[in-house]
Amino acid sequence: MQLQVARIGKPHGIRGEVTVQVLTDAPEDRFIPGTEFVVEPASSGPLTVSSARWNKDILLLGFEEIADRNQAETLRGAKLFIETADLDEDDDEAGTSMNSWASKPAWATRWWAKSPPSTRPRPRTC
Repeated sequence: MQLQVARIGKPHGIRGEVTVQVLTDAPEDRFIPGTEFVVEPASSGPLTVSSARWNKDILLLGFEEIADRNQAETLRGAKLFIETADLDEDDDEAGTSMNSWASKPAWATRWWAKSPPSTRPRPRTC
């Protein structure tokens, strides 16, 4: 069985990176270099991650099979899937055990959060 983990957005830059709408709660585990994704439509894939980085709140992925912006443009709207048979046993247990993060405040469960919401600067309004 396959699990959708992302949808590819627009190209970013000239080296073939694309923006990605993340549909998984563990992007740091799913989008590591070397990970291979099944792609829908099948004519676009499979794709292997060569780089993953965050630009503010947007995940940017580079793929070994995509060399430039023109090739990246052909991926717009494609869906990325993983095979659930490839998931570790830890992933199965993580869904049933909430003790690891239930005692933390909501902002602390987000790995990209650097500080509690009350100490973050608020945007100015005119």
